[in-house]
Amino acid sequence: MTNLKPNIIYSFTLVFGALIFSSCSNQIETNWMISKLQSDSVQPSTGFRSAEAYNTNGETYLDEYVDDLLFLLEEHFKDSIVKADFVKESRIHFWRFFNRLSQGILSPQQTSKVESYLNELRTQYPDASDNIEKRLYQLNNLMPGKEAPNIIGNDIKGVPFELTDY
Repeated sequence: MTNLKPNIIYSFTLVFGALIFSSCSNQIETNWMISKLQSDSVQPSTGFRSAEAYNTNGETYLDEYVDDLLFLLEEHFKDSIVKADFVKESRIHFWRFFNRLSQGILSPQQTSKVESYLNELRTQYPDASDNIEKRLYQLNNLMPGKEAPNIIGNDIKGVPFELTDY
């Protein structure tokens, strides 16, 4: 029952966002994606919608998707148990967040928005800065649509190689 008010407010926001997007040139796809997100309710066991709700079939996310994920992540971080031991308790929430975020491609503006949020968390929870730094690396280097970071090593015969050579 405690999540009812945020869900009602968020549903209103999604409907309002759908009205704004009605003038988009790609209105059918936009309306379909928003209705798909609205129809998949937040799962009580995870506090997130299913990963499938965010699947864009390799397309760039609508801003509403990213806003939804950030909203749901923030709801987890308001929990007193998470606040008491953020380093330990935030791991599963970050995993679920990035699992869903990896279902589509982020625009540079969306990446910047998530990065800003993570940097705010790093300021709030300095003990978790190592974990947040890993998440920033993941956001900027390992998400769909990002260029893979260079890997330097030796092959099975001991011959040095770099990923950029290929």
